[in-house]
Amino acid sequence: MFNVLPFFPLTGAWYPKHYENTLEFRKDMAIQSMTIWIPLLIVGATRVLIENPTPLLSAIWGWAGFMLFLRSMPILLSSYGSARVFRWNKIVYVVLAVSSIIVAFVL
Repeated sequence: MFNVLPFFPLTGAWYPKHYENTLEFRKDMAIQSMTIWIPLLIVGATRVLIENPTPLLSAIWGWAGFMLFLRSMPILLSSYGSARVFRWNKIVYVVLAVSSIIVAFVL
């Protein structure tokens, strides 16, 4: 599944100049991270709908699965935004991480 990636993709997560440790601020940061995570889940889950994919679709699905795997680790790779979701709401993080692992490895 991951053999189509000859590179290690790095994504930057923006941080404001002034960081607040409030629930509202953590929620804002988590929502920004989820706007990238949830479309990756949708792209990865479309693998079930198409029987004969083109090589481009296969490459996109491989990339999406790899990114979902990286996003499901909040401690090791917090630059992918999963730590923001983890700090905000553990239940939402578990739902996203489990569904990411299912999409990345099972589908």
